Amino acid sequence: MTPSPPAKPRVDGWKFRWDVVVLLAFVLAAMRHWTDLPWHEVLGAAVVPVLAVHLWLNWKWIVDVFRRSTRSRPGEVRFNRAWDLAQCAVAGVAIGTGLAVSRNLLPALGIAPGRHRFLEDVHAFSAWALMTMIGVHLGVHAHWIWSKVRRPRFALVVVVLVMAVAGVTRLDIVRRNGAFSRRFRGDAIQVAMAIVPSGLVAFGALVVFRRRRPNSVPASG
Repeated sequence: MTPSPPAKPRVDGWKFRWDVVVLLAFVLAAMRHWTDLPWHEVLGAAVVPVLAVHLWLNWKWIVDVFRRSTRSRPGEVRFNRAWDLAQCAVAGVAIGTGLAVSRNLLPALGIAPGRHRFLEDVHAFSAWALMTMIGVHLGVHAHWIWSKVRRPRFALVVVVLVMAVAGVTRLDIVRRNGAFSRRFRGDAIQVAMAIVPSGLVAFGALVVFRRRRPNSVPASG
């Protein structure tokens, strides 16, 4: 979730809402046993347009960051730029290898990719690594995220989303498909263990960095 330079409140608000969608898309795609394999592949493919819209909404910030000299940027901004590039690369590997080893989506389109154990291992590792990198990304931008969530209208959005997810978990069709089985809880634990600790470490490191550099300019992306 990449904050952009100062923008109109309405536009900035929509960027934040879409950032929440991006986060949910990656988390749900990573939790394979919630939807089982066929829908896991569909969600993985759906991440592509979701991420594309995210990049489009923040395109001005991306162009501005890459247009200027690296040395003229604060260390925090340089880190964010490198980290965003790395995240895009890992996301590309995770999505690409996931499609390459597809057992349902590609066969439904008339393509039979076969079994590739190496690519399956790369997909599993890159997906886990991406969750860890997202945790660092969230930790670095914790102040920006909090500045949005504490506003009543955004807090209401979060509450509505939580209630919607809670309602879905009560649907019989979801429970019959075993979406919230023991394997699902295992997926949830793995995702939380990837995102939460890395986010806390990144947030702590950023706090220390800002204390040592009191005159540094806060990063905008």
